[in-house]
Amino acid sequence: MKGCRKSGALLTAILLTSFFMSSGCGIPVFLNLDREISVSGTTATDGSEIQVSVSISPEGIAKFSEYGITNGPSLKFFYVISPNPSSSAPISSENSVNSGYYYMNYVTSQFNANFKGTKNNGVPWSPESPTGSAEPSAPGFYLYSKSDGTSHRNFARRSSQIIDRAADASGILVGTFAHHEGANPGLIPDDHEFGMAPAMDLLLPATATYNFSLKRDEIGAGQVIVLDDGSVDKLYLTSFRRNMFPMDGSSSGMTNYLLEDRYFHRPIYDEIVTGYSSTLYLHIWAAVYAGDGSFTNIYWSDLKRLGTIRLF
Repeated sequence: MKGCRKSGALLTAILLTSFFMSSGCGIPVFLNLDREISVSGTTATDGSEIQVSVSISPEGIAKFSEYGITNGPSLKFFYVISPNPSSSAPISSENSVNSGYYYMNYVTSQFNANFKGTKNNGVPWSPESPTGSAEPSAPGFYLYSKSDGTSHRNFARRSSQIIDRAADASGILVGTFAHHEGANPGLIPDDHEFGMAPAMDLLLPATATYNFSLKRDEIGAGQVIVLDDGSVDKLYLTSFRRNMFPMDGSSSGMTNYLLEDRYFHRPIYDEIVTGYSSTLYLHIWAAVYAGDGSFTNIYWSDLKRLGTIRLF
C-alpha cells in the first residue's frame, strides 16, 4: 500500500506539472526595475523647457533580454496645469477647497499608491475614450472632494467613477498627453493619439543614458510641447483632449481649457481670466512602464516629477 501511495503521489505531481505547463499557469514571475532605471529632470531658469535624463544600469539592460521585454520599457507622462510654479503649492490659490486639500505633490503619492501599488503588483492604465470614439479623452486620474465635506483626496481613474461631478468636482484632474511623431506637429487634433500599453508614450532605448528635452512651441493661437531627443522626428504633445495649450490669459485663449472639463478646470480658468493670477504653468511627471515580456506582473516605477514649463 505504501508503494501504491508513492506511485499515486508521483503520478499526481507529474500530471499537475504537465497541467500548469500546458495551461500557462505556474509560479508568478515578477519584474522590478526600480534600481535599474532612474529618471530625472531639470527646469530651465526661464521656464521654457525641461531637460530630462534617463539612466539604465547594465543590470537593467540585461533584464530586457532576460525577461524578454518587448514594446518597452517606456515612459508615460502625466501633467497638471496650475497658476503656481511650485510642486509644494496648491493647484489653485483662489479656490478655498483646492487650497486646503490639493497640493500638487499629492499627485506622486496618489499615483504610487493607486497605480504602482505594492510588491510590483501594478494596475493598468488606458484612455477613458480612445482615439476614434466620439469624444476622445485620456485623463490620467482624478483627486476630488465630496460635496458634503466628509472626505477629501478621493481617487478616481475615470470621470464616471465620480458619482456627482457637478457637486464633487473640487480637486485635481491629472492629464496625460496625446502625441504625434514626425518632423512637424501634424493636424491637431486629427493626427494626435494617446499612448497606451504596452508601449505608452516614449519607448526607451537599451542604452546607458538617454537624454531629451521638453519645450513649448507656439502654433497659431496655441502651444504644444515638443519632445526632442536629437532625432529628425520629434514627439509633439497636446492635452488629454487633444487640444493645444493656452498661450495667454484671455477668455478666448482659455476657452478650450475650460471646455475640456467645466468642473475641475473652472477654478483655474476663473483665477486666470479674472486677473487674480497672471501666469500659468505645466507641471510634468513621468513613470516607467515595463511593457510586454516573460513576466506576470504589471510594472510601474514610482512617479517622478520632471519639472515645470511656463505657458505664459
